[in-house]
Amino acid sequence: MAQFSPGCTLVLLEHLDTPVTRFLLSHPPLSRLFEPQKKEESSFTPEDAVLAAVGIVPCSAERGLLVSQSMLAALEELIRACCAEDEGVPVVLVCGPKNTGKSTFNRYLINLLLNHLPSVEYMECDIGQTEFTPPGCVSLSNVTEPILGPPFTHQQTPLKMVYFGQTSCEHDTERYLDVVKYVFSSYKKEVPLIVNTMGWVKGKQGAVFSRGAAAAR
Repeated sequence: MAQFSPGCTLVLLEHLDTPVTRFLLSHPPLSRLFEPQKKEESSFTPEDAVLAAVGIVPCSAERGLLVSQSMLAALEELIRACCAEDEGVPVVLVCGPKNTGKSTFNRYLINLLLNHLPSVEYMECDIGQTEFTPPGCVSLSNVTEPILGPPFTHQQTPLKMVYFGQTSCEHDTERYLDVVKYVFSSYKKEVPLIVNTMGWVKGKQGAVFSRGAAAAR
């Protein structure tokens, strides 16, 4: 380990064989889902050939994760707050319209926090795009390992979960808010909590978000 500089990354590759992956591969259209895509250009180094064999290929900087300075500043401030020795722990409510990068921000924040803390708790309120459970669920999960793959690769048993039964709460907001309050009541306030919300910030839907945010205080 002494040969690695602070900027290096170690990647552990493991064979992913789970009931979920076997179920996906049983469908003919998805039978080659996890096979590496063939590229026209050849690998130039033995390392490139090994990585390409398992589906890892270099990409240009423009195609990678681009983090703005404002996002970095927000992440640094949140990490300082979460790691502070003060009484109490922060509840981080991540909100914004759809397709603005909430999931990416959540993952990045969780992975950074796990460099400093043994665990982080995550409350899923976006019942249409869940991270650790099947869709249609409001849940509270304890996260101890970095989030590196798509949601189906890190499904886990939550601390508390309610099956709402739909991927949108638009037509049953009162029951949705009751579920959010019920799940949040299981949070023990021992580790930082990240709350993922639905992409509602304006109008009638924004009012639902405001009430949900008030419940997660």
